[in-house]
Amino acid sequence: LALDQLDPAKALSSPLPRLFLTDRQTSGRGRRGRDWLSSDQTLTFSILLEPGDDAPQSDLLSLAVGVGIAQSIEFDLAPLRTHIKWPNDVYVGGGKVAGILLETTGVANDRVVVGVGLNVGAPPEMDDSGLAAKVCSLHEATGRITGRYDHLYSTVQQIMNAMQSIDSVVPEFKRRCLLTGKSIRYSEGGTEREGRCVGIDQEGALIVEFEQSTRRLRSGEVHLIRHGRTE
Repeated sequence: LALDQLDPAKALSSPLPRLFLTDRQTSGRGRRGRDWLSSDQTLTFSILLEPGDDAPQSDLLSLAVGVGIAQSIEFDLAPLRTHIKWPNDVYVGGGKVAGILLETTGVANDRVVVGVGLNVGAPPEMDDSGLAAKVCSLHEATGRITGRYDHLYSTVQQIMNAMQSIDSVVPEFKRRCLLTGKSIRYSEGGTEREGRCVGIDQEGALIVEFEQSTRRLRSGEVHLIRHGRTE
Protein backbone atom coordinates (compact mmCIF):
# COMPACT_ATOMS: atom_id res chain seq x y z
CA LEU A 1 0.00 0.00 0.00
CA ALA A 2 1.70 3.22 -1.15
CA LEU A 3 1.52 6.17 1.21
CA ASP A 4 0.31 8.41 -1.62
CA GLN A 5 -2.97 6.44 -1.43
CA LEU A 6 -3.47 7.56 2.18
CA ASP A 7 -4.26 10.85 3.88
CA PRO A 8 -0.64 12.15 4.21
CA ALA A 9 -1.29 14.24 7.31
CA LYS A 10 -2.97 11.35 9.12
CA ALA A 11 -0.37 8.78 8.06
CA LEU A 12 2.65 10.87 9.03
CA SER A 13 1.24 12.13 12.35
CA SER A 14 0.22 8.71 13.72
CA PRO A 15 2.35 6.84 16.29
CA LEU A 16 5.17 4.86 14.72
CA PRO A 17 5.93 2.22 13.68
CA ARG A 18 2.59 1.73 11.97
CA LEU A 19 1.29 -1.14 9.83
CA PHE A 20 -0.83 -0.62 6.70
CA LEU A 21 -2.49 -3.78 5.42
CA THR A 22 -4.40 -4.25 2.17
CA ASP A 23 -6.61 -7.11 0.96
CA ARG A 24 -5.84 -6.40 -2.68
CA GLN A 25 -3.31 -4.11 -4.35
CA THR A 26 -4.14 -2.64 -7.74
CA SER A 27 -1.52 0.10 -8.15
CA GLY A 28 1.49 -1.14 -6.23
CA ARG A 29 5.01 -0.23 -7.23
CA GLY A 30 7.84 -2.66 -7.71
CA ARG A 31 11.52 -1.93 -8.17
CA ARG A 32 12.44 0.51 -10.96
CA GLY A 33 8.83 1.61 -11.39
CA ARG A 34 7.42 -1.79 -12.31
CA ASP A 35 3.79 -2.56 -11.54
CA TRP A 36 2.93 -5.03 -8.77
CA LEU A 37 -0.69 -6.21 -8.73
CA SER A 38 -1.48 -8.54 -5.86
CA SER A 39 -4.41 -10.94 -5.58
CA ASP A 40 -6.36 -12.07 -2.55
CA GLN A 41 -3.79 -14.85 -2.13
CA THR A 42 -0.90 -12.44 -1.53
CA LEU A 43 0.05 -10.96 1.84
CA THR A 44 0.65 -7.29 1.07
CA PHE A 45 1.49 -4.62 3.64
CA SER A 46 3.64 -1.59 4.39
CA ILE A 47 5.35 -0.58 7.62
CA LEU A 48 5.98 3.11 8.27
CA LEU A 49 9.08 3.65 10.41
CA GLU A 50 11.07 6.49 11.90
CA PRO A 51 14.56 4.96 12.12
CA GLY A 52 16.13 7.67 14.34
CA ASP A 53 19.63 9.12 14.47
CA ASP A 54 21.25 5.86 15.61
CA ALA A 55 19.65 3.76 12.86
CA PRO A 56 21.92 1.62 10.67
CA GLN A 57 22.59 2.69 7.10
CA SER A 58 19.85 2.02 4.57
CA ASP A 59 21.85 -0.80 2.92
CA LEU A 60 21.66 -2.88 6.08
CA LEU A 61 18.02 -1.94 6.69
CA SER A 62 17.17 -3.27 3.24
CA LEU A 63 19.02 -6.53 3.90
CA ALA A 64 17.41 -6.80 7.34
CA VAL A 65 13.90 -6.83 5.85
CA GLY A 66 14.85 -9.70 3.53
CA VAL A 67 16.43 -11.62 6.40
CA GLY A 68 13.36 -11.10 8.58
CA ILE A 69 11.00 -12.44 5.92
CA ALA A 70 13.28 -15.41 5.24
CA GLN A 71 13.37 -16.23 8.96
CA SER A 72 9.58 -15.97 9.26
CA ILE A 73 9.05 -18.37 6.34
CA GLU A 74 11.47 -20.88 7.83
CA PHE A 75 9.71 -20.58 11.20
CA ASP A 76 6.19 -20.98 9.78
CA LEU A 77 7.04 -23.74 7.28
CA ALA A 78 9.93 -25.66 8.85
CA PRO A 79 12.03 -27.43 7.65
CA LEU A 80 11.76 -25.24 4.52
CA ARG A 81 14.94 -23.34 3.64
CA THR A 82 15.12 -19.94 1.97
CA HIS A 83 17.63 -17.98 -0.10
CA ILE A 84 17.94 -14.23 -0.59
CA LYS A 85 18.92 -12.57 -3.85
CA TRP A 86 20.72 -9.33 -3.05
CA PRO A 87 19.53 -7.03 -1.76
CA ASN A 88 16.30 -8.54 -0.43
CA ASP A 89 14.34 -10.76 -2.83
CA VAL A 90 13.39 -13.95 -0.98
CA TYR A 91 13.49 -17.25 -2.87
CA VAL A 92 12.11 -20.69 -2.01
CA GLY A 93 12.58 -23.76 -4.18
CA GLY A 94 14.25 -21.76 -6.95
CA GLY A 95 11.45 -19.18 -7.26
CA LYS A 96 10.89 -15.70 -5.84
CA VAL A 97 8.20 -15.67 -3.16
CA ALA A 98 8.63 -12.18 -1.69
CA GLY A 99 9.36 -8.74 -3.08
CA ILE A 100 10.39 -5.75 -0.97
CA LEU A 101 10.66 -2.03 -1.66
CA LEU A 102 12.03 0.59 0.76
CA GLU A 103 11.24 4.27 0.22
CA THR A 104 11.90 7.40 2.26
CA THR A 105 9.11 9.86 3.05
CA GLY A 106 8.30 12.71 5.41
CA VAL A 107 9.18 16.40 5.32
CA ALA A 108 12.89 15.73 5.78
CA ASN A 109 12.93 12.20 4.32
CA ASP A 110 13.32 11.04 7.91
CA ARG A 111 10.85 8.17 7.68
CA VAL A 112 10.99 4.89 5.82
CA VAL A 113 8.20 2.91 4.18
CA VAL A 114 8.88 -0.84 4.00
CA GLY A 115 6.61 -2.34 1.35
CA VAL A 116 6.25 -6.14 1.33
CA GLY A 117 4.48 -8.60 -0.95
CA LEU A 118 4.57 -12.28 0.07
CA ASN A 119 3.13 -14.80 -2.40
CA VAL A 120 1.22 -17.25 -0.22
CA GLY A 121 -1.37 -18.92 -2.43
CA ALA A 122 -0.50 -17.59 -5.90
CA PRO A 123 2.12 -15.34 -7.50
CA PRO A 124 1.13 -11.73 -8.26
CA GLU A 125 0.60 -10.25 -11.70
CA MET A 126 3.76 -8.35 -12.59
CA ASP A 127 5.13 -6.22 -15.39
CA ASP A 128 7.97 -8.64 -16.08
CA SER A 129 9.36 -7.05 -19.23
CA GLY A 130 12.98 -8.04 -19.55
CA LEU A 131 12.85 -10.39 -16.61
CA ALA A 132 13.33 -14.15 -16.65
CA ALA A 133 13.25 -14.83 -12.92
CA LYS A 134 10.76 -17.45 -11.84
CA VAL A 135 8.05 -16.20 -9.49
CA CYS A 136 6.26 -18.71 -7.28
CA SER A 137 4.23 -18.99 -4.08
CA LEU A 138 4.67 -20.73 -0.75
CA HIS A 139 1.90 -23.15 -1.76
CA GLU A 140 3.70 -24.07 -4.98
CA ALA A 141 6.99 -24.51 -3.18
CA THR A 142 5.67 -26.63 -0.31
CA GLY A 143 2.34 -28.12 -1.36
CA ARG A 144 0.94 -26.86 1.95
CA ILE A 145 -2.21 -24.73 2.11
CA THR A 146 -2.01 -21.75 4.47
CA GLY A 147 -3.97 -18.52 4.67
CA ARG A 148 -2.08 -15.36 3.90
CA TYR A 149 -2.89 -13.83 7.28
CA ASP A 150 -1.51 -16.93 8.99
CA HIS A 151 1.89 -15.43 8.09
CA LEU A 152 1.24 -11.80 9.03
CA TYR A 153 2.25 -11.82 12.70
CA SER A 154 5.48 -13.78 12.31
CA THR A 155 6.51 -11.84 9.19
CA VAL A 156 6.09 -8.42 10.82
CA GLN A 157 7.65 -9.63 14.07
CA GLN A 158 10.73 -11.09 12.36
CA ILE A 159 11.21 -7.96 10.21
CA MET A 160 11.16 -5.77 13.30
CA ASN A 161 13.46 -8.15 15.18
CA ALA A 162 15.96 -8.17 12.31
CA MET A 163 16.03 -4.38 12.14
CA GLN A 164 16.57 -4.18 15.89
CA SER A 165 19.34 -6.84 15.81
CA ILE A 166 21.28 -5.33 12.94
CA ASP A 167 24.61 -6.89 14.01
CA SER A 168 23.28 -10.33 13.08
CA VAL A 169 21.94 -9.31 9.66
CA VAL A 170 25.15 -9.78 7.65
CA PRO A 171 25.91 -13.32 8.91
CA GLU A 172 22.25 -14.34 8.53
CA PHE A 173 22.22 -12.96 5.00
CA LYS A 174 25.46 -14.73 4.10
CA ARG A 175 23.94 -18.07 5.13
CA ARG A 176 21.15 -17.56 2.61
CA CYS A 177 22.87 -15.58 -0.17
CA LEU A 178 21.61 -16.88 -3.52
CA LEU A 179 24.37 -15.22 -5.55
CA THR A 180 27.55 -16.22 -3.69
CA GLY A 181 29.85 -18.20 -5.97
CA LYS A 182 27.62 -17.53 -9.00
CA SER A 183 28.11 -15.59 -12.24
CA ILE A 184 26.07 -12.38 -12.29
CA ARG A 185 25.29 -9.48 -14.60
CA TYR A 186 24.54 -5.87 -13.70
CA SER A 187 24.39 -2.47 -15.32
CA GLU A 188 26.76 0.35 -14.37
CA GLY A 189 26.73 3.70 -16.10
CA GLY A 190 24.67 2.25 -18.91
CA THR A 191 27.19 -0.55 -19.47
CA GLU A 192 26.42 -4.22 -18.83
CA ARG A 193 29.09 -5.99 -16.80
CA GLU A 194 29.55 -9.61 -15.80
CA GLY A 195 31.48 -11.01 -12.87
CA ARG A 196 31.43 -13.55 -10.08
CA CYS A 197 29.74 -12.78 -6.77
CA VAL A 198 31.88 -13.63 -3.75
CA GLY A 199 29.39 -12.47 -1.08
CA ILE A 200 28.66 -9.24 0.81
CA ASP A 201 30.79 -7.04 3.07
CA GLN A 202 29.98 -5.81 6.59
CA GLU A 203 28.16 -2.75 5.20
CA GLY A 204 25.86 -4.86 3.03
CA ALA A 205 27.53 -4.13 -0.32
CA LEU A 206 27.70 -6.93 -2.89
CA ILE A 207 31.27 -8.01 -3.72
CA VAL A 208 31.82 -8.79 -7.41
CA GLU A 209 35.07 -10.34 -8.60
CA PHE A 210 36.52 -9.88 -12.08
CA GLU A 211 39.68 -11.31 -13.60
CA GLN A 212 41.91 -8.52 -12.33
CA SER A 213 39.77 -6.48 -9.93
CA THR A 214 37.01 -6.50 -7.34
CA ARG A 215 33.98 -4.19 -7.21
CA ARG A 216 31.58 -3.45 -4.36
CA LEU A 217 28.01 -2.64 -5.38
CA ARG A 218 25.90 -0.54 -3.03
CA SER A 219 22.86 -0.24 -5.30
CA GLY A 220 21.47 -1.41 -8.61
CA GLU A 221 19.75 -4.44 -10.04
CA VAL A 222 21.73 -7.67 -10.28
CA HIS A 223 20.79 -10.71 -12.38
CA LEU A 224 21.92 -14.28 -11.86
CA ILE A 225 23.34 -15.92 -14.98
CA ARG A 226 22.08 -19.49 -15.10
CA HIS A 227 22.05 -21.92 -18.03
CA GLY A 228 22.86 -19.15 -20.48
CA ARG A 229 20.10 -16.78 -19.32
CA THR A 230 19.76 -14.11 -16.64
CA GLU A 231 17.30 -14.10 -13.73
